[in-house]
Amino acid sequence: MTIKALYKNYQIPSNLQRHMCMVAAVGMYIVDHWDKPNDLDRVRIAKGLLLHDIGNIIKFDFTRPDLLGEAERKDLEKWKKVQLEFTQKYGDEDTATHALARQSGVDEKVLEILDAVGSAKLQKALETTDWNKKIACYSDFRIGPFGVLTVNERFDDIVARYRGRGHAMSDIEETERKRRRCLELEKHLQQHVTVDLQLLDGKMIEDMTDKLASVEID
Repeated sequence: MTIKALYKNYQIPSNLQRHMCMVAAVGMYIVDHWDKPNDLDRVRIAKGLLLHDIGNIIKFDFTRPDLLGEAERKDLEKWKKVQLEFTQKYGDEDTATHALARQSGVDEKVLEILDAVGSAKLQKALETTDWNKKIACYSDFRIGPFGVLTVNERFDDIVARYRGRGHAMSDIEETERKRRRCLELEKHLQQHVTVDLQLLDGKMIEDMTDKLASVEID
């Protein structure tokens, strides 16, 4: 089954599909410019990133239509129903993501890469010697709601979006610590990448983003 078919089967919102494909495209860009590509597992990085937020409709804020895709804005009631179904079945987005990823048939190594993604995993990403996990964790911090951002732009966006919401990311001091960890992670990766990661933009990953929709996930 292709990732596009899997997304359709699980009713993944279009903007969330696009986000995961773009994050995976960042990962592939890094792999394709790595100084020792044989040290990396390109296929598993791609699969892990194509699944890393698959349960995230649970945390969608439908009071912020500006952060939703066109399809979701046109049919909010449908997507609220899908969100409720996901929440009732899985409880939270992390549980949903891991359950759906397992159902997709990927192996344990892909699940380990998927599990390396997230702001709470940044310290582990700094400490691990597994470059696949470092790349996966970092890639997620280069894509914002509407495209490629630098690490600092991404964290500026996080601060603005979560301010006053009672979410873990609304803790400014902790978010700033995570910003510093992510910038340090970027330095780790930059030592092995033949291009300047800070110059990465949407045009550089556009073709790869479109190609990833046809990846066979199982």
